[in-house]
Amino acid sequence: MPKLKDVPEYFDEKKIGPFETTDCEHPLENKVVVDSVSRFKGLDSSVLVLIATEFLIEKSELVYVGMTRARTHLIIVGTKDVLKKLKQASFKNADSN
Repeated sequence: MPKLKDVPEYFDEKKIGPFETTDCEHPLENKVVVDSVSRFKGLDSSVLVLIATEFLIEKSELVYVGMTRARTHLIIVGTKDVLKKLKQASFKNADSN
């Protein structure tokens, strides 16, 4: 699996807590796919946890890709400031359409 930037220490590239992980090129049943938004483009998942970062919210295409990959549940995690900016950007884009 490729090395991911800004990954918490407890993620050892094989497990997150008790859950085994894989990347989007090697999805396996009963494993959690952990990968970048760019590499997940064109794919989807029943449940998706999107880690919102300053870098992500500066790239509207990545935000769109990340937020549209979830089929059933989308969970967005980020700092209070980043989530506020993401919310403001979402409303701004909705108003312009």
